[in-house]
Amino acid sequence: MSAAEVSIDVDVLSDIPAQSMLTFVATKQKVDKFFREAAIALHECGPLFRFFEQRGIDIRFDPDYGYVAFTFTGTGTFFAEVWAEMRRNGFTPTHRPKKGDIEFAGYWERPGCARLFMNFSSTLCKRVQVGTKMVEQAIYETQCGEALPEIAAEPEPAAALRAPNAALESDIPF
Repeated sequence: MSAAEVSIDVDVLSDIPAQSMLTFVATKQKVDKFFREAAIALHECGPLFRFFEQRGIDIRFDPDYGYVAFTFTGTGTFFAEVWAEMRRNGFTPTHRPKKGDIEFAGYWERPGCARLFMNFSSTLCKRVQVGTKMVEQAIYETQCGEALPEIAAEPEPAAALRAPNAALESDIPF
């Protein structure tokens, strides 16, 4: 029986894991909906996905979270090119980067299409000191319930245990 042909016989309801079956059916419906929307996005936004391919931006289909993810690095100019291409293809961001940000992660939406998740990091970053400040900082340590008892060092093994053949040597009559 395929997942698309799920049926429940009334006589065997007590024999099946009902909660697991309901979770399975709901998950399958969610995943099917995602892949339908992802197929629409690929079909209707072919130029966007060709743009990704030409620029070396890999995509990943994530039905668990319900989005198509694309992660890339580069300059601010490259980020702006990708942003413009997303807008040209009818996608709207859920939020915008702030001036001076060196990374951006956010969703893009278009009615009828799967959500896209953009994750960008700048490759032109440098660490610059912009000031100093002194702060009082709490110091913590982990303390758990009952501590293990201290185990004393093991006593030295008896001479017979250290050299088991030593006792046998003294028993030899010659």
